[in-house]
Amino acid sequence: MNTDHEKRRDNRRKVLKGAFISFNAGRSTLNCVVRNVSDSGALLTMANSIGVPDQFDLLFGDEKRHCVVVRRSLQSLAVSFAD
Repeated sequence: MNTDHEKRRDNRRKVLKGAFISFNAGRSTLNCVVRNVSDSGALLTMANSIGVPDQFDLLFGDEKRHCVVVRRSLQSLAVSFAD
């Protein structure tokens, strides 16, 4: 049986960093927390993921990464980096 960890391309590092989800050409933003990150993706948590589109930009620190949602729950998103 494959676990999510086995499906990942890269090992993820645990972090706890505030970030912003940006969509609608930058006119809409939501707060989130980056819980873990790798070169290919991240796990984000937020109060409510309803209304977050399947693709968006993630702004954290000095980085801006385009993301595609690969798994969603009410309060978290697993994303892959598309850039």
